[in-house]
Amino acid sequence: MVIDSTISIVALVSGLIGALLSAYLGYVVRIKVKDREETKRQQKLAHVHFIQLTDFVASDFLMKEIISRISAESKLKNEGFDLSHGIAAYLATKFVELEPDAIAQIRAVLKPTVAVVIDSMDKFLLAPAQLAELSSETVYFYNRYGTASLRLKAGLRLFEAILEQENPNAIDASSLHSLFQSYRVFADASGLLRAAFRSASAVSENYSLKCLQRSYQALQKDVREMFEHLSKLEKAKQIVNQTAEANIAVEMDAPQAAGTLGSSTSNNPSAVAP
Repeated sequence: MVIDSTISIVALVSGLIGALLSAYLGYVVRIKVKDREETKRQQKLAHVHFIQLTDFVASDFLMKEIISRISAESKLKNEGFDLSHGIAAYLATKFVELEPDAIAQIRAVLKPTVAVVIDSMDKFLLAPAQLAELSSETVYFYNRYGTASLRLKAGLRLFEAILEQENPNAIDASSLHSLFQSYRVFADASGLLRAAFRSASAVSENYSLKCLQRSYQALQKDVREMFEHLSKLEKAKQIVNQTAEANIAVEMDAPQAAGTLGSSTSNNPSAVAP
């Protein structure tokens, strides 16, 4: 009887231990699966942010290419100043030489561009709850990016307001250089934050380069098409103006021709007699 009771107790304890062990192992597995899923979720989110920032970095490469061409065209020599100072001074002198129509064209191009840039920066805003899931290093770089984006947006809005004045003298080298500096800080902050999200998303260097090349080529295409459309619109405008001038000349000549015909008819009735 005692032996039977002992066996029952041992069996009960063994079953209890087995159940506890099974529950514990199941809990550990669930925790690991949950952690793995959370890691994948965070990597996917980091990948989204990485792709968004890639366009900013690609834009910086395009901007550097444009500045390099301006530098070559202006034949600037960096003697006692940085390239940004020389470019700002060069563009300021060019703005002064522009006619009102040219300024209007520049404003027509820059206004939507500025709006798109500001809208893109506004869309890349992370809530505190989202920042809490990031590493401390990524949060630091995001804060740098946020400060730089605010500074650049303020500079772009000021430049847009200056263009609205239609006064080329209002665009001086100092305001242009300040805008360049704001852009440079923003571009550098974007690159650092992109690198942090690239690390968090665990993407390869080859994939990162592929994304950058894809964005750069897309931006090149957009800019090229924009200038092609502007060139075609200018040609169409010239043709329309020429056609309008020709029509006006014809309308002005028509009464004179009618008057001449009437005069000759009255002097020579036989000219119209049957």
